Amino acid sequence: MGQIRGEKVDFGEIREWLEFCEVHHIVGCCEAEVVTLSGFKLIECHTRQIVLAPKTNDYIALSYVWGQGLEESQVVKGMLPNPAPQVIEDAIMVAKELDVRYLWVDRYCIDQDGDDKDHQIRNMDLIYRGAKLTIIAAAGEDPSFGLPGISSAKRTTQPMIRVRGHWLVSSLADPALELRNSKWASRGWQTANHNKCKIH
Repeated sequence: MGQIRGEKVDFGEIREWLEFCEVHHIVGCCEAEVVTLSGFKLIECHTRQIVLAPKTNDYIALSYVWGQGLEESQVVKGMLPNPAPQVIEDAIMVAKELDVRYLWVDRYCIDQDGDDKDHQIRNMDLIYRGAKLTIIAAAGEDPSFGLPGISSAKRTTQPMIRVRGHWLVSSLADPALELRNSKWASRGWQTANHNKCKIH
C-alpha cells in the first residue's frame, strides 16, 4: 500500500495508475464500450455546457450524494450552474488535471423531465462501465463537502513515525469499510460493485 503524502492529491500518481491500467488491465478494466444511449449527455468541463455526448468513452463519471436544495437541480440554457456544488466543481478540476474533457453527473446529465430519463436510469451500469474512471464521493454528508485533497476539503493524514532509522506508517482504515459506513452507501444507485478502476 502506498503512502498518502500531504493534504492534496498527487495527480502525477493518479496518471501513473491510469497508465498502468491501460497497459496491464485491458480485460475488464480498460475495454469500455462507447455509450450509445438515446439522449446521453456529458458536461464539457472547459465551457460547462451540457452537451450530447460525442462517440467517446473519454469521460469521468461522478457518484455522489445529492443535496436537498432545489438550487442544485437548476440548469439554465444547457449550462451547469456556476458555481455548482463543491463536489462537482472538484470533479471538474480532477477531469481537467487528468486531461479528460468530459464529466458525467447523473443529476445534470440525465434530463429529469425528459423522455429518456427512465431509459438512462435503467442503463446506468452502462454509463459507469463506459467511463474512463469513476470518482466515488464517499466523504461528507452532502455535495457541499467536496472531494478531499482537491480544493477546500482536506484529506486524512497518514500517521507515521521514524523509529531507529525505520519508518512505521499506518495503513489507515480499509476503504471498503469506509464506503460501507458512508452516507454515499445509502443512496439508491451505487457503483461499488462495478468492475472499473475507481478513485476514492
